[in-house]
Amino acid sequence: MSQGVVLLSGGDRLGLAIERLLREAGADVRAFPLRRELARGILQTELDSASVLVLADGDDAGYVDAALTIRRLHLPLIVRLSDGALATYLKATLDRVAILSMSTITAPAFVRSVDH
Repeated sequence: MSQGVVLLSGGDRLGLAIERLLREAGADVRAFPLRRELARGILQTELDSASVLVLADGDDAGYVDAALTIRRLHLPLIVRLSDGALATYLKATLDRVAILSMSTITAPAFVRSVDH
């Protein structure tokens, strides 16, 4: 994986796991704290060199704001959201957005474990 930079906002366990897996796959990952960078304006050079932006902290309101701010760059976004209504809104509003929902990921495994 050597196509541009992966920008990653996510300092919790999930974000760190995503960063580790991306680095193991050969990605050039640049981690940043979302709120501070949005307040300053995310560095344009970083966004210009990015192939994708991953927002994985679980800050639903902050991420919707960031996604709407950044959408004009036509950069693919992966956004961790727990609020289904916000996820639906982003999918309807933005092109090239994928929603990372922990409940959607874990629910099938939970159901399988209960069925057995």
